[in-house]
Amino acid sequence: MIKLIIFAFFFINYHLVYTQKADTNAFDILNKTIKSTRAIKTMSFTMTKIERIDGEMLKQISLNKMIRKPLSVYLRQEYPVDGMEVLYKEGEKVLINPNGFPWINLRLSPDGNLARVNQHHTILESGYDHVINILDHLMSKYNHDVGSMVFIEKDSTWESHAVWKIKLQNAYYKVNDYVMQENETVMQVARRDMLSEYWLVEQNEILKSCNDESPGATIKRPNDYAPSMELYIDKIRFIPLVMKVYDNIGIYEHYTYSGVTIDPVFKDIEFEKDYEEYGF
Repeated sequence: MIKLIIFAFFFINYHLVYTQKADTNAFDILNKTIKSTRAIKTMSFTMTKIERIDGEMLKQISLNKMIRKPLSVYLRQEYPVDGMEVLYKEGEKVLINPNGFPWINLRLSPDGNLARVNQHHTILESGYDHVINILDHLMSKYNHDVGSMVFIEKDSTWESHAVWKIKLQNAYYKVNDYVMQENETVMQVARRDMLSEYWLVEQNEILKSCNDESPGATIKRPNDYAPSMELYIDKIRFIPLVMKVYDNIGIYEHYTYSGVTIDPVFKDIEFEKDYEEYGF
């Protein structure tokens, strides 16, 4: 009986240790994160984004509500333009209340140049899907090699949340020449290969915008989104709370998600311009 108890004790402890190790494997954590974020139906959060624009790190803070499918997004900026509002419903134009000049609501194409001034991304890439699509693409592309590309830098906390701090180092990253094809825009190239369209425009003088077509032009195009990424993954919910993207210069993008609520219930009116709490 005593031997049985001792055996059970060591078996349980071995199982717990093994499970802990399995749960803290960076590859498994990212797979669970992809799965958990794909299951999200609605979310609200405060986003702080810092992006390198023309050599400067520009900061924006906004309160966000979103429904993933069909995509509906409302955001209210707190900084740098307090009170600016953006509303989008899938298949429609973006409605913008600039809360300043020109003092009228604007309706713009979500992919258009005006709607993405000083932005790396469009409102179509709100929430987690863009981040997760990049990770999913890399994990599928490099398959078993991903295990050697990602590792847990350290366990940590962020805004009272226990997180895994995961680093992705892409040794395969390189920049190649690419010839633009007929009827092919920068945006199409970027989204097909999960690249940063803003980076393509910034690094190639011949390209003037993300909607540019330059058939026959040879441009510099990376084979992957970035050489290095850093993610803080919530240990309980398996969602990213911080994402940092690095290029050959340094930090390129830095996003934080605060006060994240998963699957809140929204009223339909909350994605209409006439909602009483909005200023459209």
